[in-house]
Amino acid sequence: MFNSSSEIETPLHNHNATSHVTLPSAVSLRGVNLRTQSGSEILTNIDWDVFQGSTAVVIGPSGSGKTRLVRLLNRLDEASSGHIDIFGLDIKQWNPQQLRRKVVYVAQTPYLSRNTVLENLEIICKLGVISKSTFERSLDEALEIAGFQKALLDHSVNTLSGGEKQRLSIARALLLSPEILVLDEPTSSLDGLGAQSFLQRLNHWRQKSNSTLIVISHRFADLSVLGGQLLMLNSGKAVLKGETSGILNSAEGEQVRKLLSGEDL
Repeated sequence: MFNSSSEIETPLHNHNATSHVTLPSAVSLRGVNLRTQSGSEILTNIDWDVFQGSTAVVIGPSGSGKTRLVRLLNRLDEASSGHIDIFGLDIKQWNPQQLRRKVVYVAQTPYLSRNTVLENLEIICKLGVISKSTFERSLDEALEIAGFQKALLDHSVNTLSGGEKQRLSIARALLLSPEILVLDEPTSSLDGLGAQSFLQRLNHWRQKSNSTLIVISHRFADLSVLGGQLLMLNSGKAVLKGETSGILNSAEGEQVRKLLSGEDL
């Protein structure tokens, strides 16, 4: 894939004629590093901004550090060094519980209890995160956006497929009305048309709620649907970043396609 001679750093302004307009950042990383306990580098010197109310897509080969990067955003992992701001406040000043209500992360293989689907959703009411009335008012829309069938509410979670479990977790995350929603490979179990429809619904939700959407994806087709900003990681380094539409319409777009399709660069 990439090596030191082929790494690409594409400034945002190269792909966006209006990039001189300064937008407030929901997420800002400067010089962020993440290491294992033995000192091995997982992420190296990451600088990254995600604007409030925007979409950001993180791509890269397996093992490039994508999931470990987004887990930093609500302190599921802690950076070894560098600086992270969430809505302009140093992440270390955020109470982790409060931060995780603002920055909601849905893993590719999410944790669910062995109860019914409805009980897994209602747990956020029992924990006092949202009221029962808010839950009942918002449930249908959250299920529709996530693409989860309401007919399955009384079913045991154990009867669900992996994709259904992920969509259930996305619906639960949407019920929390997050200011930043982080999804790890949310289209991995969907076909092309299903993925496109789902991402369009997500983008509509983002625009309606003015929330920030961060998506890890391995599908080239997802990029044009999601738009927004693109960050490509390789071996723990940011090798390409900028406006997605500008990158896809430039010479780097073919390199992105090859990376996601597993072709040699």
